[in-house]
This record gives sequence, structure tokens and C-alpha cells, in this order.
Amino acid sequence: MKNNQITGATFKDFLVSRNGKHLLVGVLCIVIWGIIFSLWMGGSQEASMFAIVLCAFFGWRKLSRIQPVTFVFFSGMAIFVYIFVKGILSAVIGMFVAPWVIASWLGERLHNATRNAMKR
Repeated sequence: MKNNQITGATFKDFLVSRNGKHLLVGVLCIVIWGIIFSLWMGGSQEASMFAIVLCAFFGWRKLSRIQPVTFVFFSGMAIFVYIFVKGILSAVIGMFVAPWVIASWLGERLHNATRNAMKR
């Protein structure tokens, strides 16, 4: 007898479990990070720009949660420097945040689809 016949568990049962969801999100995160990294470093100019903008978008959102925009009495140059530095930091931080957010979103959808398919 196979191991899953003894316990009655299948791969779908594992995916529906909490540990399966976390493993799925972790694997998706690593795969998406690899794709973004390869686009950023070795893709064409358009692919690199797409990866940078994608990472900057997710990084900007994460940084805005930490430090919301508060311009009290900044000069025009100070606002420009703030946006420039935040943009660069957003792209760098987004390199790690974007795969996690995308993988969490995909993992949640796949987890729910598998759970709903098992109920039928």
C-alpha cells in the first residue's frame, strides 16, 4: 500500500491545509522573484524597465504604509529629492515585496479554488 492510502491524504488535501498554502506561497514567491530578477538584470531594455516599474509600484505602496506623505513646509527642491530617494528605495524594496504580494495573491486564489473543487 502507498503512504497516502494508509492515511487517506492526497496532495489536494495537503494544498487545502494551512501548511500547504504556506508552502505554495513560498514556492510561488521564489519563482516570481527569480522571474523578476532575471527580467531586471538580463532582460531587454523594455523588460528591465517593466520589472523596475513593477517593483517600484509595490515598494512605493509598502514605504507609504511606513512613512505616509507629510509635506508641511518643504521647498520644491526638498520635495523633488524626497520623491527621487523614495523612488529609488521603492524599486529596491519592491524587488523583495513584489514577489511576496503577488505570490500571496496567487496562493490565496489557488488555495480557495482547490478548496472549492474539493467540496464538490
